Amino acid sequence: MAGLSFRVPSGGPTPVLVATVIRGPGAATPVATIQVGDAIAAPRPDGLVLSTLAGHELRLAAGTRAHFTAPDRLWLETGRVYFDSATPGRFEIDSRYGAVSHVGTRYALELRATELIVRVRDGLVAVETQAAHVRVPRGTQVTFDARGREQSRGAISTWGPAWSWVDALAPPLRLDGRPLVDVLEEIARESGRQLEFADDRVREACRHIDLKGPLLELPIGDRLYAVLATTGFEAVESGDRILIRGQATD
Repeated sequence: MAGLSFRVPSGGPTPVLVATVIRGPGAATPVATIQVGDAIAAPRPDGLVLSTLAGHELRLAAGTRAHFTAPDRLWLETGRVYFDSATPGRFEIDSRYGAVSHVGTRYALELRATELIVRVRDGLVAVETQAAHVRVPRGTQVTFDARGREQSRGAISTWGPAWSWVDALAPPLRLDGRPLVDVLEEIARESGRQLEFADDRVREACRHIDLKGPLLELPIGDRLYAVLATTGFEAVESGDRILIRGQATD
């Protein structure tokens, strides 16, 4: 595969399969497998998506280099990686600065020459370096220096430009046979926002509408209105919240 490199030891212990690769935005089927120790180089310009056997998802920005040291541990050499804990279970991302593990969350790491940046989109992560052992909550960005010391901490939006490379690697949206409420929850989750309904009547109505159609491969920002176009509902977006309500003409 162009853009991916693998380093598989000859002889020694039996290779351990750890993940499959879904390459680039829009791809829906695994195109390669990854074993512990394989070197991964995310291709340009799109990057790639890894799905671990435990059900976790990792999105690697173009140019990112990494490898698994165990089924539940990824070593990040350089670049950016986004982690989405689709299932329970421990997973750790290590780098020369230290280790980052999740407590049910979605977060991004950016490894630079002299600093590590942790951005938490949802939930909570634990960061352990030689100089710090801290927890980082949703909507927070923390930067660590080359010695692992916390350099800065501040609020960050859970949606928008900072996450554009992550959103570009989102899988297509499956519609056929799914209740509208499930699809709306996935759209909100993928875009880093909170979903709300005007009232229980609207929520229940969305629960009883089953969608039909092929995979939706639109950009994240266009999916909400494409899905709602024929449903009789409308969305009101405000910051990190999406409110679903009946159309004004109803």
